Amino acid sequence: MNEIDMWNYMQTAVNTGATQGIGIAILIGLGFWISGAMYASKDKNIIGKITASVFVLTVAMFYLFNGALVEWNVNQVAAGLAYLKETTEGIDYSHMAMVSKLPARALWKWIMIWQAAQVKEGEPDQHFMCAYSDDAKSWTKAIRMPIGKQRGTIPWAPVLRLSGETLTLFFAESSTCMKPGGGVAAIDGADIPRWVPGGDIRFATTRDGFRWSKRVELLTQSYNMGIPKVIANPAIQISRGDHKGTLILPYWEEVP
Repeated sequence: MNEIDMWNYMQTAVNTGATQGIGIAILIGLGFWISGAMYASKDKNIIGKITASVFVLTVAMFYLFNGALVEWNVNQVAAGLAYLKETTEGIDYSHMAMVSKLPARALWKWIMIWQAAQVKEGEPDQHFMCAYSDDAKSWTKAIRMPIGKQRGTIPWAPVLRLSGETLTLFFAESSTCMKPGGGVAAIDGADIPRWVPGGDIRFATTRDGFRWSKRVELLTQSYNMGIPKVIANPAIQISRGDHKGTLILPYWEEVP
């Protein structure tokens, strides 16, 4: 779960709590009206009056429980954000940044995505990070992307392409090639096994810069003797001729 997911979770929890709170408040008002009418009536016995009181007290208890549940959700999100702060700081490796405009419906106008790791490229903790901006000058704090690091592998080389109201993220994902660790651990984590650059070529899309589609495979690493595929250049679309409309995404093969 990343920072965006946590904020969405809290918003959903708060909205749900507010809706339930309104319903419970209506029940409390109804309960007071019923109990008041019963107490004022000489025809009602003591059992009915006690039942009305219990009803009001029960509804009030659920109202307090609902508020406590909302507060608990907010505290959980705060704890999660504190954890993300601890785990995203201290990153020494950041590389292959790509900037693009966002679709018009997005909260921000620009997005920047890059690959990052704590020490060196190819480490098992490598992931995508992103930041947002309205002027491409001042950027939000970097957050982990909700994509990549699938199946225990790592993502590489983010490439962005905006077409209409859809932003496409092309990237490579390590598949099978990992170099064994060796050397002294105290020297930049030299004993940590590392993935070699590239792998399968995949893509995902978004319309708001936050929620991304499922990853789709474009080109498998197993094609052409299993050599990892790497990308870095933007995709281009042919505008004329027999192949008009065809999208071309340059890539190369990097032997481990």
